[in-house]
Amino acid sequence: MKRLLTFLLLASFAFAIQAQSYNKVRNDGIQYFKNGDYAMALTKFNHLKQSPVYREQAATDAELAKMIKVCNTKVPKKKKSASNKPAAVKKNSIEISNVTITNAEVDGALGVKIKCSFYAKNMKDKTGRVTCTFKSNNRTLSYEDGEADYMDYIIYQEVGVSDVFDVKSADEYKTMELHVPYAAFRLHSFEDQTFTAHVEIYDAEDSEAKGDPPLATKEESFVCRPASVYVDGSINTKMIDVYAAGGYSEHSVRTGGGEFNVKGVPEWIHITNKSNSSFRLTVDKNFSTMPRSTEFYVQAAEGGNKVKFMINQEGGSGEEAQAAMASITNAQIEHNVIYKGVKSMKVCAQIDVLGMRGKQIFFYLFFYQDDNQTNLIDVDGDIVGTVDQATAAYENSQWSEWCLAIPNSSFLKATNATPTLSFDLVLKDGDGNELARVSNFRVEAK
Repeated sequence: MKRLLTFLLLASFAFAIQAQSYNKVRNDGIQYFKNGDYAMALTKFNHLKQSPVYREQAATDAELAKMIKVCNTKVPKKKKSASNKPAAVKKNSIEISNVTITNAEVDGALGVKIKCSFYAKNMKDKTGRVTCTFKSNNRTLSYEDGEADYMDYIIYQEVGVSDVFDVKSADEYKTMELHVPYAAFRLHSFEDQTFTAHVEIYDAEDSEAKGDPPLATKEESFVCRPASVYVDGSINTKMIDVYAAGGYSEHSVRTGGGEFNVKGVPEWIHITNKSNSSFRLTVDKNFSTMPRSTEFYVQAAEGGNKVKFMINQEGGSGEEAQAAMASITNAQIEHNVIYKGVKSMKVCAQIDVLGMRGKQIFFYLFFYQDDNQTNLIDVDGDIVGTVDQATAAYENSQWSEWCLAIPNSSFLKATNATPTLSFDLVLKDGDGNELARVSNFRVEAK
């Protein structure tokens, strides 16, 4: 009994001590609180909440909770101490904004131009690399049947689809242009073909070779026109040997693009009668004793390969430029044609002139009586006729259809007209010298 009484007395004493200590700490905190020292007050109050001895009592102290809440609004929170870990390094990155592909001609080679625009981020003072490979029918162009590799031709031989760039600032907008000749695709069909350009951007010149992944990729499809042009059924070099006297030859052309261009032709060679499928090649006479040679190209307007023409002409006898020669052939007559609002007669002929480059040529039509000798005279006393003129651009100049027109009234109402009339076609030079004449065309004076 005495032991139990002693225990109760000791417990009551301990509780009184605990309550007294709790109140002391609490009162200290309240004093700091009243003095505006909220940081010290919060320290005292948190001690009561966190102490194993006082926390149960503090949990039921509503007024303590209110004061703690006020202190939390008054005392700024401490920033967390910096970590000893090194700051994360920002990675290089590329953001491609646009890729466009167009037909283009660069350094004389027809092909496609790939224009790639992108943002280079966190790459200050670094070098990057843009490459472009190609796919057709979901297959990358590569080695086939022992042929040269498209990839090898395009990338490693540096034909314009791989290029480097330097970045000067942290974030920089760049635009790169890469050119690929149509010849790289080896197009043998005359149908349009669809290809896919696969663009990759690396953060260093050698990162691709090391096997590093690209920073960015993008694919863009485009249509490639056939690059083949056939001249006389061949895509190879054509060699033509020409006599000193000159001459001409006819050539057929077939392309996928429809049109073709002839480039690099010297002044002593002329391309005439050009259509979408043929042309005439004319070589002037060589008056020098020295032979001469040249080369020029026939190329599809939207294609790649060129057919080279190599012309070798032997030397001449060394005589001066020969006297002018001319001819009038294939004359065609149309009656009652409306010309400048009146009924007229129209005469068209083929005119060939040799040895008069740069000189004027006059083409006349003269009317005669039935005897083909007596000139028709109009009411003003002038000879009935008409004339046109041109300048010979080449040594061998040709007009395939040179036409003259004269009103019917000019010859039908001549003062000395006969029932049947005749007319001549005449070529003259600038001095009035006659170069060619075709006589006695007949026409009824009706």
